[in-house]
Amino acid sequence: MKKLIDDFKDYFIENFINQFGFESIIEFLYSTFWSHHKLAGILSVTLTLAHIYVDAFLNDVFGLETRMFLAFIMLIVLEFYSGVRVSLKVNQEQLSSRKFGRMMIKLLTYLSVLHITKSYDLYNDTEIYGVSINSALNVLAFNFIFIHLLISWMENLDKLGHKWAGKILAYINRLLNKKLSSK
Repeated sequence: MKKLIDDFKDYFIENFINQFGFESIIEFLYSTFWSHHKLAGILSVTLTLAHIYVDAFLNDVFGLETRMFLAFIMLIVLEFYSGVRVSLKVNQEQLSSRKFGRMMIKLLTYLSVLHITKSYDLYNDTEIYGVSINSALNVLAFNFIFIHLLISWMENLDKLGHKWAGKILAYINRLLNKKLSSK
């Protein structure tokens, strides 16, 4: 068996790795997974472990993957920024620190709702037709908050003169009115 592995390794190195300009399997591994600077490798491992920890935390506490959480935060920031621009440009209001405080309160409220709906999974997981009621409640809360922020952002962009945002807003409103009014 050892001879078979050694033969395969030699064949792999000679006929595959060498075709791409690598002298040995060690050079290939070093070039692919490591850097000339050991700090880069340590930083890579540290960032990977941090990402794993943050992803697990966000999933456990809010029921969101990192990508969804970042999209959620980005949408809140965009909605806040466009709202401030509407206040300054369109409404001719002066900027005050209350605007930032309002955004923080909204963010904390949204995250609290997501945390509460996610925490239901810890105590009771009732299923109907194979669908977890608590998970569905968390997804429903997230979707409601996300759609609310999206509509608010589109309204702000429409007030700033972006006509495409008004068209998207009209489409979303038509879609929601159609779905909510159907019997």
